[in-house]
Parts: sequence; structure tokens; C-alpha cells
Amino acid sequence: MSDQGIDPYKHVKNYDSWRRKEGLVNKTKILVGSVRQPASIESAFFAGADVVTTSKSNIVKLADQLMADEANRLFQETNL
Repeated sequence: MSDQGIDPYKHVKNYDSWRRKEGLVNKTKILVGSVRQPASIESAFFAGADVVTTSKSNIVKLADQLMADEANRLFQETNL
């Protein structure tokens, strides 16, 4: 989507808002597929996606980033 100039966050958020308004949350799932960038995985879930598919290498990159963020947070807390 982003390759075509479409904002995937906005697109997923709109569908999630619609299904919530219609009472379809328990009957439907939003799947975001073939994500190529680790940051887009997080964005998709924040927008309301239930399932995101991506490569194993992107999962590893995302996990590394989350661990680095947590380490930085802990460092900041202990040095205040």
C-alpha cells in the first residue's frame, strides 16, 4: 500500500472503526499481509489489525528494536 502512496495506518484504522461501529469486531478479523518494514508491523497493530504477516527477518528486527527500546528506558530511569 505505501508503495502506491496509500497510508496503510489510515486505511486499517478506517476499517477498524467501521467494524466496531457495526458490531463486527467478534465476527471479523483485519489481516495486514506481506509487510516489508518492521515499523509497519507495529503501525498495523496500533491501527487495529488483528493479524500481520511478514518475513522472519522482520520479526527478528522488530524484537531487537523492542529490546533496545526497553534497555534504553531502563537506562534512563536509573540515571535520572
